[in-house]
Order: sequence, then structure tokens, then C-alpha cells
Amino acid sequence: MSKIVLISNSPRRKELLETIGVSFRVGQNSYEENIDINLPPEEFVIQSALEKIKHSSIGKEGEILLTADTIVYFNERIIGKPQNMEEAFSFIKDMAGNYHEVYTGLALKDVSKQKYVTGFSKTRVHFVELSDAEIKSYLSAISPLDKAGAYAIQGKGGLIVSKVEGCFYNVMGLPLEKLGSLLKELGVNLLVK
Repeated sequence: MSKIVLISNSPRRKELLETIGVSFRVGQNSYEENIDINLPPEEFVIQSALEKIKHSSIGKEGEILLTADTIVYFNERIIGKPQNMEEAFSFIKDMAGNYHEVYTGLALKDVSKQKYVTGFSKTRVHFVELSDAEIKSYLSAISPLDKAGAYAIQGKGGLIVSKVEGCFYNVMGLPLEKLGSLLKELGVNLLVK
């Protein structure tokens, strides 16, 4: 089986790959995001993931490069990672009691064949109603500045999420079913060793 190179700093993506027993190493890229935020969310995340992979100078024969980009979409606007705690608070306050969508775009490149595949996953998430004190307490319990939408669904996130429609792992930043189907397009089946 080809070795996967995860081009991401996300500890959640690393954890998910480890959970399903995938052999991988971690690589870096030099891409500075500058995708048009007016694109539809599915196009935005795919384009962002593809740009990350194209700006990576790593990878050798027998490896598959993997990048991902996750955003929250609420009130017809893309919400990325908050710039500060005030913005994190504003994100959660706005989404409390409402549905939002989480999009993750994936891009993979088979280095040997120079073949790219891309795809995305979308999940609807509903937050419970939250008081200002609850939001502040939640944010102080996590590190919201490295998370799209300023929240994590795992851990204490289970206390603020009342409904998930779609892939749970997508909200963590790596939709496993979509990853599996894209790898199959490159001739790799994660269910068969």
C-alpha cells in the first residue's frame, strides 16, 4: 500500500488517521491562503485543499499526498478560524440555537502517477441555546483559535451540539468515508490490507 503524507498541522487529523490504522507521515506546506471567500463553500474548501497540495514540495515515488481544509458556513458566509477570543465568542454566540454547516475539502495526489483527486463533505450541526457565561466557560476550556468556527465537536463540544446530520468526522476536520472513497480512486482500499 502507498504511504500517505498528511500535509497538515492538525492534531485531530493525525489522530483520526491513527484511529483507522493508516500508515502515514506528516509534511508541511508553504501555502498562504488567499482563496476568494465569495466562492460557494464546497468550491472554496476544494480549491484551498488543492492549492495546499500544489504548494507542497514534498512527496516521493510510492507516496500519496493528502491535504484538507475545513470551514464553517453560517448565514451564507464562510467562517474560518477566529482571529482572537472576542471573535471566537461572537462566532459561538451567533450560532447558538441555530444550524450551521461544516465543509471539508480534500485533495490527494498520487506522486508516482502525478494524479490528483478531490472531493468534499458537508455536515449540518445544530448548537443548543447558550448563555454568555456558558460560551465564555466553553471557550476557556478549549483552544478555539485553531478551530474553524471556534469550536470542537469532541470533548466538551458534545455539550453544545444537539444534532449532527452527516459525517461526524467531517466536523473534526477529516471525513473518513470521503477519504476512503477518494483513496479508492487512486487504487488504495483502506478496508483491505
